Amino acid sequence: MDYGQVYFIDIADSALIMAVTVYYNSKTASEMLKDDINTRVFEALEENGIDIPYNHTSVIIKPQT
Repeated sequence: MDYGQVYFIDIADSALIMAVTVYYNSKTASEMLKDDINTRVFEALEENGIDIPYNHTSVIIKPQT
């Protein structure tokens, strides 16, 4: 697989939107391609000490009175 330059396109709720052009053998399974891209992004962020925050929800159950 051959990767072009990665472009940082946008920031969205719980997402960093990036784009890259990838040249690959048409016999390569899409799952393998997606895994390779996601792993490379994850490792690059981790190597540079970048944490991606995620949305979370707190549920508080109040006693009935």
